[in-house]
Amino acid sequence: MSPVFRGVLRVLSDPPSMAAILFMMFMGSLIITRYLSRRQSRLRILDEPNDRSLHTMPTPRTGGLAIYVSMLSGVVYNYFMHGQMPFLMLYGLLATVLMIVALADDLYDLSVFIRLVAHVTVAACVAWKGTLLSAISLPGIEWALADWLSIMVTVIYIVWIINLYNFMDGMDGFAGGMAVIGFGTYAVLAHMESNSLLFFMSLSLAASSAGFLYYNLPPAKIFMGDTGSCLLGFSVAVLSLYAHNEDVIPIWLSAVIFSPFIIDASLTLIKRIYRRKKFWRAHKSHYYQAMVRSGWGHRKTVFAEYIIMLIVSLCAIFMADAAVSIQIAVFSFLFIAYAMIVFLIETRFIKYLNTEKAL
Repeated sequence: MSPVFRGVLRVLSDPPSMAAILFMMFMGSLIITRYLSRRQSRLRILDEPNDRSLHTMPTPRTGGLAIYVSMLSGVVYNYFMHGQMPFLMLYGLLATVLMIVALADDLYDLSVFIRLVAHVTVAACVAWKGTLLSAISLPGIEWALADWLSIMVTVIYIVWIINLYNFMDGMDGFAGGMAVIGFGTYAVLAHMESNSLLFFMSLSLAASSAGFLYYNLPPAKIFMGDTGSCLLGFSVAVLSLYAHNEDVIPIWLSAVIFSPFIIDASLTLIKRIYRRKKFWRAHKSHYYQAMVRSGWGHRKTVFAEYIIMLIVSLCAIFMADAAVSIQIAVFSFLFIAYAMIVFLIETRFIKYLNTEKAL
């Protein structure tokens, strides 16, 4: 039987008790998100529309709290079921620190410097406890890093992924959908390799995000805000490092799974630095924003992105146990496909801007 089908069947055939826990996490996130989206909520922080945003109505932005509370219950469940106290304690504690800083930012609009110090501190704690990116890899290739370089690369990697996820949380249903599909894929790959901690944590994050996503699909009733985007970005970074070090998912395969975010955010950052823009400021120059602005709208764009996420996730599952030559071929195919997508979006957006100028 194919590893893909074997992994999916093992996910679906787990004990009813675990399914019940995941359903409770989903429902917990759903109920909390519903409460936070209502006018009666005491934690109602509105995201006011501005010239850099895609939404037009004031919208609550505390949905990340629902993801956090539900995810934390998953951490507790994982601990009692599987132990792994040091890793789970570290993850839960640092996720809580990030949540507090992000909530303070949503409330008081913290400076970029304070947020960056918090992100670097959290990343340094992860590196200090030994969860490191000790090698950079591609299909069939691996470059070992010196100890000092490994620490530095790990900190930069975690900080970048936290902020990358924050940058990409700008469209209804986008960041939540990436979490559901991305962590769902992690769960399948973790089950294929019989890694119970990664399996449960990935499903916990997918279930928590799914509960929030119900109210975040376009037109969104609530946003996740920095509390959600920073938490999910941190989770991607830490779990990808853990999976890499446990020989479950190589770091390049994690990059494939979350490539819809990584490609968009990285290319946009490079363009803004090249054009000497203030890249740390909010803007509307991401590729997904260009799609929305040039006529696709939120719903059509986000479902197109979901299709891309599903395709790359299926490719990642297929590549996991494939021969190196097959991995290189699929990796090359995805590279060419992304290049074509970027070219088409750029071309369409330039035409849109020229039309706007002509009016």
